[in-house]
Amino acid sequence: MAMTTIQSDGYDSVQEMVETYPLWKRFVLGVRTLRVIADDPHDSNSVQLFSMCVNANGYSDLSRRFEESEGGRRLLRERPVLDGTTMDFDALAALPEGTLGHQLAHVFRSQNLKTFMMPKQVRTKVEFVAQRMLQTHDIWHVVADYRMDLIGELELQGFLLGQHPLLGHLMASVLGVPYVVFVGARRPFDPPVAGAPARLGMREVYNRWTAAYARGKAARFGMALPWEDYWSTPLEAIREELGLTKKPARAPAVA
Repeated sequence: MAMTTIQSDGYDSVQEMVETYPLWKRFVLGVRTLRVIADDPHDSNSVQLFSMCVNANGYSDLSRRFEESEGGRRLLRERPVLDGTTMDFDALAALPEGTLGHQLAHVFRSQNLKTFMMPKQVRTKVEFVAQRMLQTHDIWHVVADYRMDLIGELELQGFLLGQHPLLGHLMASVLGVPYVVFVGARRPFDPPVAGAPARLGMREVYNRWTAAYARGKAARFGMALPWEDYWSTPLEAIREELGLTKKPARAPAVA
């Protein structure tokens, strides 16, 4: 198991281990954990390790951006957890329609999603930022209005890359465009969208990704927002605060 490797190597944290590994060893570890994730996407040890192997340096830069806002500094101090132990989906579902909390609860329940549970308590700011990115991923699907299917995931990767240059988002984008075209071409929208094409070509997929990237880059930096303070806020107000432009008409809304 990945966590056994951390303990046997004598490291106190994932960050310490990854940052002291040479690039080749980080690559080998990343490939090994990716194989585990392919078999079990809910293996939180491996997801955390892979994320740190790919994004460790980027997370360090991102933690400095957190320091630039009061909300970000509070997150770094308090290190809140967003998972099944802290999120009351019954309470979120009871919030008025159109609010972030209500829509998030609807999406999680309608698609039978689970929150990301970290394998152990984070020890450093960088590890917290890595945890925060993993645990707020689905929130961004709702806020940025990208579906949780192949094309929606690719668009969100482009959007997040526009927000902050993390290698993981770049890799997912570079590999994701041909994957959607050639492997997932027969099911880019799942469930199907009325009026949407049954098959997407390279140009259409690339245009969707570039539009999402430009949209994320033009928006206000939102990765350091304390989403816990926004559950009862209307989604449209959040999007206005972030300066989120409307998506192109061809892109369906998140279901």
